[in-house]
Amino acid sequence: MDIQKLIETADFGDMFLTREHHKALFLRTCENSEWKMADFYVEGWGQIRVDRTNGRVLPYVSDENQAFNDIISKA
Repeated sequence: MDIQKLIETADFGDMFLTREHHKALFLRTCENSEWKMADFYVEGWGQIRVDRTNGRVLPYVSDENQAFNDIISKA
């Protein structure tokens, strides 16, 4: 199953993993006119918002400090 499907079907409390294998607790999905997003709480980091279609942290920046929090799979 791809990451978009995993995020779209997630329930509050589901555990995911980041690119650096940190645990990420699924909080909720949300959207606006531009983005379909999901919020997670990452262990040792805090709350992040990602693009639901690919799991990448928003806003997209080239900063490596953000990229390691990309959501890559369900735990």
